[in-house]
Amino acid sequence: MSSKKTSLLDAVSKFPYWVGFTIALLSWLYFHNKAGQILPAMNGGNAHVMFQQYLLTEVSKFLQYLAPGVFGLGGLISLLKQKKKF
Repeated sequence: MSSKKTSLLDAVSKFPYWVGFTIALLSWLYFHNKAGQILPAMNGGNAHVMFQQYLLTEVSKFLQYLAPGVFGLGGLISLLKQKKKF
């Protein structure tokens, strides 16, 4: 039994092109919103919650560009495959 690993880009390119473009837009909106959040001041007992919020904010700063790029590229590949069939 062989298992084939597929990347996220391959998976997105199998959907219709508009799905990839829509997910790209939605992921940018979500991560851009999370990356722009201002963290509240830390008070005594909430250090673990503050760390989680800080980590999500910092990772979102990176993902606001990476995720839409991958989904948009997958949508573009799907569009090119669709045009090639016709």
